[in-house]
Amino acid sequence: MQQNPPTVNKKTLSKWWFLLWGFLAGLLVVILIGLVLLLARGTLHSLASVDTPNPVVDARVELKVAADGCGVERGEVTGSTPVSSLTWVIVDEDGYTVLERNAEGENRYRYFTGGHYRVHVAAWYLDRYISISDEVKIDC
Repeated sequence: MQQNPPTVNKKTLSKWWFLLWGFLAGLLVVILIGLVLLLARGTLHSLASVDTPNPVVDARVELKVAADGCGVERGEVTGSTPVSSLTWVIVDEDGYTVLERNAEGENRYRYFTGGHYRVHVAAWYLDRYISISDEVKIDC
Protein backbone atom coordinates (compact mmCIF):
# COMPACT_ATOMS: atom_id res chain seq x y z
CA MET A 1 0.00 0.00 0.00
CA GLN A 2 1.26 3.37 -0.96
CA GLN A 3 1.33 6.17 1.59
CA ASN A 4 0.42 9.70 0.65
CA PRO A 5 2.82 12.46 1.73
CA PRO A 6 1.59 14.54 4.65
CA THR A 7 -0.40 17.52 3.48
CA VAL A 8 -0.21 20.96 4.98
CA ASN A 9 -3.40 22.75 5.61
CA LYS A 10 -3.60 25.60 3.09
CA LYS A 11 -5.43 27.78 5.58
CA THR A 12 -2.57 27.50 8.10
CA LEU A 13 0.01 28.21 5.36
CA SER A 14 -1.80 31.33 4.14
CA LYS A 15 -2.05 32.56 7.74
CA TRP A 16 1.75 32.38 8.17
CA TRP A 17 2.38 34.09 4.81
CA PHE A 18 -0.01 36.86 5.84
CA LEU A 19 1.84 37.34 9.16
CA LEU A 20 5.26 37.31 7.45
CA TRP A 21 4.25 39.89 4.84
CA GLY A 22 2.61 42.05 7.50
CA PHE A 23 5.77 41.97 9.63
CA LEU A 24 8.00 42.84 6.67
CA ALA A 25 5.69 45.68 5.59
CA GLY A 26 5.67 47.09 9.14
CA LEU A 27 9.46 46.86 9.32
CA LEU A 28 9.79 48.67 5.99
CA VAL A 29 7.48 51.47 7.20
CA VAL A 30 9.49 51.91 10.41
CA ILE A 31 12.78 52.05 8.48
CA LEU A 32 11.40 54.61 6.02
CA ILE A 33 10.03 56.83 8.81
CA GLY A 34 13.38 56.62 10.62
CA LEU A 35 15.27 57.66 7.48
CA VAL A 36 12.93 60.59 6.89
CA LEU A 37 13.37 61.75 10.50
CA LEU A 38 17.17 61.45 10.29
CA LEU A 39 17.28 63.42 7.05
CA ALA A 40 14.98 66.11 8.45
CA ARG A 41 17.05 66.37 11.64
CA GLY A 42 20.30 66.62 9.68
CA THR A 43 18.86 69.28 7.38
CA LEU A 44 17.50 71.35 10.26
CA HIS A 45 20.75 70.99 12.18
CA SER A 46 22.83 72.13 9.21
CA LEU A 47 20.52 75.10 8.65
CA ALA A 48 20.77 76.11 12.29
CA SER A 49 24.57 75.91 12.34
CA VAL A 50 25.07 78.24 9.38
CA ASP A 51 26.61 81.45 10.65
CA THR A 52 24.90 84.57 9.52
CA PRO A 53 27.29 87.22 8.31
CA ASN A 54 28.05 89.89 10.87
CA PRO A 55 26.20 93.08 10.13
CA VAL A 56 28.24 96.24 9.97
CA VAL A 57 28.44 97.76 13.43
CA ASP A 58 29.07 101.49 13.45
CA ALA A 59 29.24 101.93 17.24
CA ARG A 60 32.65 103.33 18.16
CA VAL A 61 34.46 104.50 21.28
CA GLU A 62 37.60 106.61 21.14
CA LEU A 63 40.35 105.56 23.58
CA LYS A 64 43.40 107.51 24.65
CA VAL A 65 46.21 106.73 27.06
CA ALA A 66 46.46 108.98 30.12
CA ALA A 67 49.53 111.14 30.68
CA ASP A 68 51.12 108.63 33.07
CA GLY A 69 51.00 105.86 30.41
CA CYS A 70 49.05 103.44 32.62
CA GLY A 71 45.52 104.82 32.63
CA VAL A 72 43.02 104.76 29.78
CA GLU A 73 40.24 107.24 29.04
CA ARG A 74 37.27 106.59 26.80
CA GLY A 75 34.84 108.86 25.05
CA GLU A 76 31.10 108.36 24.62
CA VAL A 77 29.73 105.68 22.31
CA THR A 78 29.01 107.10 18.85
CA GLY A 79 27.11 105.56 15.94
CA SER A 80 23.60 104.31 15.38
CA THR A 81 24.11 100.64 16.27
CA PRO A 82 22.47 99.85 19.64
CA VAL A 83 25.10 98.19 21.87
CA SER A 84 25.07 97.46 25.59
CA SER A 85 27.33 96.20 28.37
CA LEU A 86 30.46 98.20 27.63
CA THR A 87 33.49 96.31 28.90
CA TRP A 88 37.16 97.21 29.44
CA VAL A 89 39.31 94.38 28.05
CA ILE A 90 42.93 94.18 29.23
CA VAL A 91 45.27 91.78 27.37
CA ASP A 92 48.82 90.97 28.52
CA GLU A 93 51.98 90.62 26.39
CA ASP A 94 51.34 86.91 25.81
CA GLY A 95 47.87 87.55 24.39
CA TYR A 96 45.94 86.40 27.47
CA THR A 97 42.93 88.40 28.54
CA VAL A 98 43.69 89.31 32.15
CA LEU A 99 40.66 91.49 32.86
CA GLU A 100 37.18 92.12 31.51
CA ARG A 101 35.49 94.82 33.57
CA ASN A 102 32.23 96.74 33.26
CA ALA A 103 32.91 100.12 31.62
CA GLU A 104 29.32 101.42 31.64
CA GLY A 105 29.73 103.84 34.52
CA GLU A 106 33.37 104.81 34.14
CA ASN A 107 35.16 106.83 31.48
CA ARG A 108 38.64 106.21 32.94
CA TYR A 109 40.40 103.07 34.11
CA ARG A 110 43.88 102.33 35.47
CA TYR A 111 45.11 98.74 35.58
CA PHE A 112 46.44 97.70 39.00
CA THR A 113 49.41 95.45 38.09
CA GLY A 114 52.71 96.49 36.55
CA GLY A 115 53.52 95.37 33.01
CA HIS A 116 52.82 96.04 29.34
CA TYR A 117 49.20 95.62 28.24
CA ARG A 118 46.82 96.28 25.37
CA VAL A 119 43.39 97.74 26.13
CA HIS A 120 40.18 97.97 24.11
CA VAL A 121 36.48 98.40 24.81
CA ALA A 122 34.03 95.65 23.86
CA ALA A 123 30.23 95.85 23.78
CA TRP A 124 27.38 93.35 23.56
CA TYR A 125 25.66 93.29 20.18
CA LEU A 126 23.09 90.69 19.06
CA ASP A 127 24.55 87.52 20.59
CA ARG A 128 28.21 88.27 21.36
CA TYR A 129 30.77 90.80 22.49
CA ILE A 130 32.47 92.81 19.77
CA SER A 131 35.33 95.29 19.96
CA ILE A 132 34.12 98.84 19.36
CA SER A 133 37.41 100.69 19.88
CA ASP A 134 40.95 100.62 18.64
CA GLU A 135 43.50 98.92 20.83
CA VAL A 136 45.87 101.12 22.83
CA LYS A 137 49.05 100.09 24.64
CA ILE A 138 49.67 100.92 28.28
CA ASP A 139 52.80 100.52 30.41
CA CYS A 140 52.12 100.30 34.13
